[in-house]
Amino acid sequence: MELISCLYIALFVFMGGIVSFIVFRREEPLVKVMFGGVFGLFMLMWLPALFSFIFGFTILTQLLAAAVCAAGGTVCYIKLLKPQNSEKTQQQGRKNNKSIKQKQTAAEWFLNNKWFFITVLPIFILCIFLLHTHILRVSDTGGLNVGQSTYGDLQIHAGFITSVSEQTKFPPAYNILGGSTALGYPFLCDTVSSTFFTLGSSLRFSYILPMALAFAVVISAVFLFFRDLFGSDKKAAFCSWLFLIGGGFGFVYFFDLSNYNPGKITDMMTAFYHTPTNHLDYNLRWVNIIADMFIPQRATLFGYSILIPCLFLLSRAVFTGENKKYFIPLGIMAGGLPIIHTHSFLALGCISAVLLLYVLYKTVKDKDKNMSTLKFFLLFGIIAVVLALPQLIAFTFQQTSTASGFLRIHFNWINEMDNYFWFYIKNFGLIYILAVPAFLYANTKQKLLCAGGLFLWTLSEIIEFQPNNYDNNKLIFIAFFFLCGISGNFIIGVTKTLKDAKVKGTMFVFAIVFVVCNTSGVMTLAREVKSDYQAYSADEAEAGAFIRENTDPHGLFLTADNHNNTAAALGGRNIVCGSATFLYYHGLDYTSRKALAVELLQSPTLESLRENKIAYVYISGYERALEGGVNESFFENSLNKIFSNASVSIYKVD
Repeated sequence: MELISCLYIALFVFMGGIVSFIVFRREEPLVKVMFGGVFGLFMLMWLPALFSFIFGFTILTQLLAAAVCAAGGTVCYIKLLKPQNSEKTQQQGRKNNKSIKQKQTAAEWFLNNKWFFITVLPIFILCIFLLHTHILRVSDTGGLNVGQSTYGDLQIHAGFITSVSEQTKFPPAYNILGGSTALGYPFLCDTVSSTFFTLGSSLRFSYILPMALAFAVVISAVFLFFRDLFGSDKKAAFCSWLFLIGGGFGFVYFFDLSNYNPGKITDMMTAFYHTPTNHLDYNLRWVNIIADMFIPQRATLFGYSILIPCLFLLSRAVFTGENKKYFIPLGIMAGGLPIIHTHSFLALGCISAVLLLYVLYKTVKDKDKNMSTLKFFLLFGIIAVVLALPQLIAFTFQQTSTASGFLRIHFNWINEMDNYFWFYIKNFGLIYILAVPAFLYANTKQKLLCAGGLFLWTLSEIIEFQPNNYDNNKLIFIAFFFLCGISGNFIIGVTKTLKDAKVKGTMFVFAIVFVVCNTSGVMTLAREVKSDYQAYSADEAEAGAFIRENTDPHGLFLTADNHNNTAAALGGRNIVCGSATFLYYHGLDYTSRKALAVELLQSPTLESLRENKIAYVYISGYERALEGGVNESFFENSLNKIFSNASVSIYKVD
């Protein structure tokens, strides 16, 4: 079944590549291939969903999505074969890619792009390794293990993936709240894995496969955006490292304290979240984007894998006159962002608003030269709003208006211990210290893009967009993305100037700067690589498989509210009430259902179970550990036990 899933995703990527080669005929191969992955991933998330709104999330909808993708790709392929104005294409290609020869051997092409591969491949391999170790890896004892960053969030994502596939209900509902509350969370990041689970792949493989594609896209997009913005492969490589690895001065706390407590470094490598980028005791809150955002928070990974390519197109369309038509695919992808990652949609909107003001200014100044760009910009906005508005009304606004804790004023993000500036100095490190000179060093285009990020950062400092104020970092990270860019550009520029002036020790100083900028991130990733935690025992994994194969997909399970809930995450079933950690930060009222679950576990009657439509009762160590215990003897004597192993029993309510 894994082979079928691989062929399925390959179809979407291949067809996405065909579309990319048509839309971006004049771009270099790396850009075309990257956008092939972007278009393929975008279609992979959206096409099955569109059919599922009508037919439910079934095998049929996956086949229809594949058929439409193949048909559309075939039409595009036929168009691709048609002869083009080769002279015009070649002239434009020379203009856009002056440093690239029209004809190259494979070796020459690889050498010309060596910084891309030197940067992207090692980081991509690291991400794949973390996916392997962190996503429900079968341990020697038969349990399912995860990493430090996935011990929490993975469980709710796994529940969304399995419940959508098992119950075929679309749009999805919160299976950890009885399945009666519509899912306001941007769910396409999870239903993209539900596709492969529906096709018969294991949960682990279904979880990892689209994430691997998203990682390939987002890492490539980061490099190519920086290269396009700064016109240098070396600058692109350095800026990519700052953004993806990076880190502030958190490492100083560990090396300094190790003088008095040599076990501090050991503690960092073994304790839960005692890293140089995430340690509450020292107010270190600026996490590594790979370890703490992309790996555990799927919406951020899939959102950024669309957002950063969108920023590439936005930059090209605004600042390069011959690329105005890029606003059209930009509008389509922007319009699809709200239920992929709402924060990415908001970020793109804020940055676009700043650049629109610039285009308006240019148009007033020279109407004849810039009116066309303004018209295409407005077309981009119209397309994006028309496509996004139904999603915002049906899901985003519905949740923010009815759930508690959304959209409130709160200054200073998550800093509660330090001076405002010191908080960012120690969390961002040299990137923050160099921000002002780096901004002054930047050209107009770079300053304008950075201004868009600054506007987004300002909003994030005064408004919380969800119950968990920490989650504003999903917006601040885009401002940080531009900050890494201009700071890296400044550092490389100053280094080159000093080197050309033959100043002694220039490269030694640059090496120190590189180490200072990346040590905290490297230490965090080293800890993440080493981390290994059991999320589900072998007994629980066996119970999860039984639930999927032998129980009613729509049956309601009575369980404890542990976050790693076997029935919800592995079984894909609705439970009375899941973890408050998840439900509270999604703005949901769970108190009455939590009380009901405890009451039914401790003081059950057949009438109360039937009245509350309980179909199955799941008893494991978590239920037995409830304060006040669980009335297991009642379930044993009154219900039909349909599954039992050393630590888990499942009862059916007739």
